[in-house]
Amino acid sequence: MFWEIQRQMRAYGPVDVFDLHSSAISGLLEDLWAARYLEVSGAYSMPREDRARARIGAAVSTAIRRAYAGAPIAHAQPQPQLGWPGGPANHASYDHLIFALCMETTNVYEIFARVLAEFERGTALAAPSVRGLNWLRRTRELFYSPQPPSSVLCLTSDINPDVRAARDRAYRLLFGFGIDHPAYTGRPFERIDVTTPNNGFRSTLVALFQEIWRNYVNIRNTSGPDDADPEAVRLLVQELYGLLTTARRAGFLDQAEFASVAAMSWFYATIQEDSPIINDLQAQAATPWDRLARVATRVGMPVHPHARHLILLAESLSPLLRLTEAGVFNGAGVDALYVPDPANAVWQLVDAAINALQVAMGVRIKGMPVMDIRTTNGSGRVTTLVPSQ
Repeated sequence: MFWEIQRQMRAYGPVDVFDLHSSAISGLLEDLWAARYLEVSGAYSMPREDRARARIGAAVSTAIRRAYAGAPIAHAQPQPQLGWPGGPANHASYDHLIFALCMETTNVYEIFARVLAEFERGTALAAPSVRGLNWLRRTRELFYSPQPPSSVLCLTSDINPDVRAARDRAYRLLFGFGIDHPAYTGRPFERIDVTTPNNGFRSTLVALFQEIWRNYVNIRNTSGPDDADPEAVRLLVQELYGLLTTARRAGFLDQAEFASVAAMSWFYATIQEDSPIINDLQAQAATPWDRLARVATRVGMPVHPHARHLILLAESLSPLLRLTEAGVFNGAGVDALYVPDPANAVWQLVDAAINALQVAMGVRIKGMPVMDIRTTNGSGRVTTLVPSQ
């Protein structure tokens, strides 16, 4: 979300999203939230002026409004050019909740919480620049402070005062597992006891990728036995579709998804390049995961050992789950999941997701299935996306 907004804004001038006032950022997010229904019904078929008006919010300044009006609705990753009619109509204006879960599992939220805490104590950690101070203020105001009740970012209340618990609730309701690490203070947060965790998601996802890989291998096989089973892929896709769409009936998790993705995409954009706060912390590096690791080292916080693959998984799995929920793969489109064609952007995403998933989850996909017991609590129930140790 924010990384694509950053790229779009730079096309209009030298202003970065981190330089905006918090009210402008909030207004921009409200615009994206209000326009979400346009995306799934073909927003790009609307006249440009109508699309702009649909995204205009009172809190966004005129200059930012004018600059952003002509740009496509933001998305964290470039939309694949799908190989079937009507594919772009399924474009989503923000990432899937899996993006937020993968990013949060890296411990990025707690690492930057410690950064904020250190700057509250003084400047022993670093002397912040003007733009670094802007980042610190925006981050504290938007993602570590209670939000106005009417804000789309507001997930807390007297019923649930902890934003971590609110995101963890959404993760478990949609995926069956959530955050597996404590807050930056070292103390665990109080979780919500959800009654309907989506416990079938993880096993179905792994089984689907195993069948996809089996079909991919057999398509490339020119001799020997052929044990491809396209019907198994189709049935597993439909099962995954049912699990996800049932869990979010009537938009049950939509706001939690949007707010969670917004928060994690802010940090994703922060580590995509040597941004102002990265420079202030002298954490410059060539890759996002190395920047995150260097920031973690500066403040004495742990980073997930598979942070690289979690970030890669966030990038590849998010658009795949969006397309799955849109029903794109329920019919003839299922072939795109395993047909190796350079023009098939979906297969490129699948291949990247499989490679990242194998390392991050500790499961074997490119080969015979093996039992995975690393992420269970002894009862066989999955409690987290990946083990933190």
